[in-house]
Amino acid sequence: MRKFLMIAGLGTLLISPLAFGQSETVMPMSTIIEKATSFGYTSIFEVELEHGVYKLEALDKNQQETDVRFDGVTGQLIPAEEQMPKKTPLEISQKLEKAGNQVLKIDLESEGYYKVKMIDPQGHKQEIKIPANEG
Repeated sequence: MRKFLMIAGLGTLLISPLAFGQSETVMPMSTIIEKATSFGYTSIFEVELEHGVYKLEALDKNQQETDVRFDGVTGQLIPAEEQMPKKTPLEISQKLEKAGNQVLKIDLESEGYYKVKMIDPQGHKQEIKIPANEG
């Protein structure tokens, strides 16, 4: 049986108000595409709204393929440094192994967390989620 746990001390999960059905209004996709174009992103290949964030695959001003993200509520461009995970798989595995776990797999999910499969000290298989963008 799989269990989803949050490891204490590895950070808290920030959950968008949208996940709870609160009344924040997400901007229309067409508005986000217009914003991306105004920032110089061209040839937009894909646009996806997930957890209140628009993710676009496009060409930048230098014709390089890139992923860019916009806040779905405010429409603000999310800077690239905020998109990069602050925790590395090495840091996560070291911390979990120090606690007596055997790490089997670590995947960075598009929702901004690592999904970790491991065996806990009692020998039970576990699947946990750890926020990637918290220090």
